[in-house]
Amino acid sequence: KLKEDIMMKISAYLLLLGLALVSSAKLEGPPVPILKDGIGGRIVGGQDADEGEYPWQVSWRTCSGDGAYHSCGGSILSADWVLSAGHCCAGINAGEIAAGINDRYDNENAQTSTFTKFLHPDYSASNTNNDVCLLKLDMPLNLTSDKVSPIKLNRFDEWEDVKFTVTGWGTTSQGGSLPDSLKEVEVPFVKHFTCSLEYFPYSITDGMICAGERGKDSCQGDSGGPMVHFDQNGEPSLVGVVSWGIGCAQWLKPGVYAKVAHYAD
Repeated sequence: KLKEDIMMKISAYLLLLGLALVSSAKLEGPPVPILKDGIGGRIVGGQDADEGEYPWQVSWRTCSGDGAYHSCGGSILSADWVLSAGHCCAGINAGEIAAGINDRYDNENAQTSTFTKFLHPDYSASNTNNDVCLLKLDMPLNLTSDKVSPIKLNRFDEWEDVKFTVTGWGTTSQGGSLPDSLKEVEVPFVKHFTCSLEYFPYSITDGMICAGERGKDSCQGDSGGPMVHFDQNGEPSLVGVVSWGIGCAQWLKPGVYAKVAHYAD
């Protein structure tokens, strides 16, 4: 009996100590979701995408006409509209969208356009909530090309044991250079409750969805790019927008994406 009482007191003390440490910690919100205003980062554990395999993918260049200035990704919704991340819109002043290419230097085959930004009115830089932004293109895209095509918005929100596909032009190693070719990686869905525990004390809001595992992930430079689900018939739908995370492909730290179903009309 005495031994049990002592063990209960020790457990209670450790619990109170842990709560005290958490309450006294200086919490300043989530880690910085972008690097150098969106430039940098990588698809981790991925491979080259086939030519034209992801016709909705675009590259956001901070400087017109030069693939060396790839900064963020985006997804084509129609001939006039592209969806990207709110923190890309907040961090990058202008530039151009390049569509229809796998090689980011392929200016000959790229469809390019300048744009007007429409940042979500409730975007929060402090916790990266509502991390979505629409780009209204000044020059409509030609959708007759098989390499330029819109993707439909996903409205389903009851995922179980499913994998998504993420694409982007980020570096493939920490501090490395950007690859020329578009990369792809398959990442497993992580439940909201699990992701909230793994990211505590950071907030995983209803407008976020998590996916990834150790060794496979998106990262900062892929910001704004698509996370896609392919159904049993191979039909794609846009599930997420690359948003933020702690590190890249780390244990118990999946990628966090803006949940498209939360924002779709």
